[in-house]
Amino acid sequence: MSEQEVDLDHLIEAAGRSFGKAQEDMGLPDGMSTGMVISEAELDLKVGFRFEGGRLAVEPVSAAAVTRGGVSSEALSTIKVRYVATRSELPPEKKPTRSEDDVVREVRARKDVTELAGVLGSLQVNARYVPDLGLWATRVEDDRGRIIRSLNIQDRL
Repeated sequence: MSEQEVDLDHLIEAAGRSFGKAQEDMGLPDGMSTGMVISEAELDLKVGFRFEGGRLAVEPVSAAAVTRGGVSSEALSTIKVRYVATRSELPPEKKPTRSEDDVVREVRARKDVTELAGVLGSLQVNARYVPDLGLWATRVEDDRGRIIRSLNIQDRL
């Protein structure tokens, strides 16, 4: 392998670490997760490929080298690396103690909601857990999608 060549796996790993370091260096406010700042990033590289010892090695090629005619553009390949941030699994203390179905049943059983169902007919109840607040945000909608009630319910019983 020449001095400028690098194993493809090592190149991608190093680029990922670089994006992570860039997020850390942004100087984020307290409580803001670096994992969600750069939601998407793309890296395009013009390279030459060759196999060595069963591994794929790449050698970056500068635009200047192509322009000077030192490298034929037809001999180059493009590597496109795309990074997409994903939310990590909630830590145990952030997971809800109740299920979504339990919360929906509780909302449906409320006196005001049952009375509204008697007047308006079929109602749809949606619940979404908000881990940072430790509560369930719920919406009660009629059959036309209008929000009839919006309730915040504590997760802990």
